[in-house]
Amino acid sequence: MWFLPTRRRIELLTQFLHSAIETGISTPGRILVQKDEFLELRDEYEAIKLPEGWEYKLTISDGMGGKIREFDWKQYEWVGWVVDDLVARTERFDQLLLAGLNGKNFVSAYDGGQKPTRMCVPIFSRKLLEAVGYIYPPGFWHTYVDDVWEAL
Repeated sequence: MWFLPTRRRIELLTQFLHSAIETGISTPGRILVQKDEFLELRDEYEAIKLPEGWEYKLTISDGMGGKIREFDWKQYEWVGWVVDDLVARTERFDQLLLAGLNGKNFVSAYDGGQKPTRMCVPIFSRKLLEAVGYIYPPGFWHTYVDDVWEAL
């Protein structure tokens, strides 16, 4: 299951989802939007074409960490997250990342901009998340989560 937290970036969200569809994404996802924001911008959000198996989930939290922590990841064999300012370029990127999971690891893509060794588009095995206890560390609002996972 993909989680995509977003915040008032309709144009970027549209661009990412279009690129995901164009590259053949076939795995399900949840777009996490703070509920008051969604109600305010409902027409704009609902005008976006979503990949098959994707839907909006409304959150109480505003920040990325809080939005992700609101959902029970333990029900999924794998969990990944993407962000709205990415552009998918690799055909079937979701399936390629999934193929790298071995049940106890996480896999990450190279985004073409950061250093190739930095985490981007992470996808986690559930057993790894169960061992660590979280996707997004408690108390983290948005930044430095990549540093935590890279250190682990």
